[in-house]
Amino acid sequence: MTIYETKSRRERKFKISDELYQDLKKYTKYKKHASILFCSARNSALPVHRSTIHRRIKKSLRGLKFNASAHSARKLYAHNVFAETHSLKKVQEAMHHRNLLPTLAYLDINPDEIMLRFSNEEQL
Repeated sequence: MTIYETKSRRERKFKISDELYQDLKKYTKYKKHASILFCSARNSALPVHRSTIHRRIKKSLRGLKFNASAHSARKLYAHNVFAETHSLKKVQEAMHHRNLLPTLAYLDINPDEIMLRFSNEEQL
């Protein structure tokens, strides 16, 4: 499957299961623009804007005792990848970050602390 990320303007390819592929085919069968999975409510020729998704998530969580967002789900994913792999490189790849600094931010790791830790280990 290939998607085009609007934020980074990059093409991203990944594998999906046959079952998911068949489900997506069924879902898009009668859509005017089958290449757009989630269409704008005002214009089905346009994809739903990410700010709209953010607002919908916030609205659906209203009244609950915690805050969440699409971004916090992405952050949780980064933490889960790190917990499974113990590899910053694997997290960086999973998040499709070109640079390690955003990956560290997702994991709440201060880059200065890492540099200090490595410089202390070299002295041993």
